[in-house]
Amino acid sequence: DSSTLRQAVFRRRPGHPALLGRDHWQPLAAEVRGDAGARAYLAAHGALLVETADLSTGEDVDRRPRRGDA
Repeated sequence: DSSTLRQAVFRRRPGHPALLGRDHWQPLAAEVRGDAGARAYLAAHGALLVETADLSTGEDVDRRPRRGDA
């Protein structure tokens, strides 16, 4: 559905991934700034939160490990 707006939550903390229907693409592109990504947009537009603690660790896997991280 083009109006879909969902966001994964890990232990009540909003995170990734997010599912955005086509209706949200253009407004989101006009609003997104920096590494915060769609966080503010998702909150302001009432994204349905989907708990994912049973599926994942909550780690942000698109970032390179920092020096000293395992």
